[in-house]
Amino acid sequence: MTGMAWGFDLAAAEQVIRLKEMYSDVDLVLVEPFDGFRRLFSGVDASRYDEIVAAAAQRIYVGDSATRENFFLRNNYLVEHSSRLIAWWNGVKRGGTAYTVKRALREGVVVDNLYCGERDLFSGLL
Repeated sequence: MTGMAWGFDLAAAEQVIRLKEMYSDVDLVLVEPFDGFRRLFSGVDASRYDEIVAAAAQRIYVGDSATRENFFLRNNYLVEHSSRLIAWWNGVKRGGTAYTVKRALREGVVVDNLYCGERDLFSGLL
């Protein structure tokens, strides 16, 4: 599953598409904060977004409008439907990634942080 946000989410989705070429049992599920989220993308990211949508097995919208709450609902959905979270989190304590990592850790979801900077980003987080 991917939340389809700019940056790491799109890159991760593209890697899942590549894995699908090698392993037929891999599926890509898009979890978007609202129907119409695509309108927020332009240029190269819009093209990447469209290619990812075309390759996805399923597309889920957690809300119907661009509210802050729907972004949190999207992140909650990802945590609640996952046994493992793969993130690119640089340790910033605020924002969607921090919220999702904290929630996953509280819920006992394994978190793999691919960020190569500081090593002990999770200490004192909860």
